[in-house]
Amino acid sequence: MENWHELFDSMALVLFVLFVGLLFVSYARYLLLKVGSRRLRNQIRDIRKNSHVTSLKSASGLFDRVLLGEINLLIEDLLQERKKLYQDEESIKEIVTGISHDFRTPLTSISGYVQILLEQNSRSTPEEREKYLQIIDGRSRSLAALVEDFYTYSSLSSFDIKPKLENNNPLTALRAVLANYYEELENRFVQVQLNIPEEAYLASLDRVYLERAFGNLVRNALNHGKDFFAVGVRSKDEYIEIVIRNGLPDGLKLDKEQVQKFFERNFSVNWAKGATSTGLGLPIARTLLEQLGGSLTAEADEHSVSMICAIPLLPLVETTSASLETK
Repeated sequence: MENWHELFDSMALVLFVLFVGLLFVSYARYLLLKVGSRRLRNQIRDIRKNSHVTSLKSASGLFDRVLLGEINLLIEDLLQERKKLYQDEESIKEIVTGISHDFRTPLTSISGYVQILLEQNSRSTPEEREKYLQIIDGRSRSLAALVEDFYTYSSLSSFDIKPKLENNNPLTALRAVLANYYEELENRFVQVQLNIPEEAYLASLDRVYLERAFGNLVRNALNHGKDFFAVGVRSKDEYIEIVIRNGLPDGLKLDKEQVQKFFERNFSVNWAKGATSTGLGLPIARTLLEQLGGSLTAEADEHSVSMICAIPLLPLVETTSASLETK
């Protein structure tokens, strides 16, 4: 009987020791978790304050590593969104500054010439008044074009308007645009070369969109190009590339960084003295083509710059090439 009492006492002592040990381990773990939680809270606070901290780290090793990994992925996504938001805010500031300058310049000019007419109405000759009125008319047209381009760019960027897609030949739109500008191209450039295949391609597109994009590219060449203008078509497996190329003004060198920024709204190049444009033609052309499922890129060498329009095609039929060279 005494043996049973001794055995019971021994087991009770062992259980007590185990209980105390478990209680100590649990309390120690609680303290570690508390310390770890405090450190995680501090790290989260640092992240919220735009600190250099970009992920959570558990020094205690007691937290679920998989859970921490998922939280860190979420933090990474949020930081990327924060970075993008900051870049968008900076871009908007630059755009607003550019818009203010773009509008102020023609308005100041119009106001100045109107003031001259008012002050010198009795003293100026009919020829002088006609000259001032023509300048005011030109500045007014430039301002109207600027407003139209800003409206178009804003509508396209916010998807307020959508293309009406129909099966059509993209080269039909290209020929129509080149026909409209043909006389201006001949007067502007020493050499005009058009290499366009016969009608055979088929794409799902909005012809109004496509003609507007091609028109912007041709006007860009007219405003900034020199010496020669060329259009060519390169056939790929599932798309075609329409390349619009023009010479560069004397002394103008374009590096790769400038070429990559052609389609940014707030980027401008001093192409040629006296050249005028809203600066929105290329961004609008790229947006139009992208909404048709295509793309617009630019390349430049020492003497020329090329705009490359890629347009996805429906099943192709055989084509033959026709070449027209003038001047």
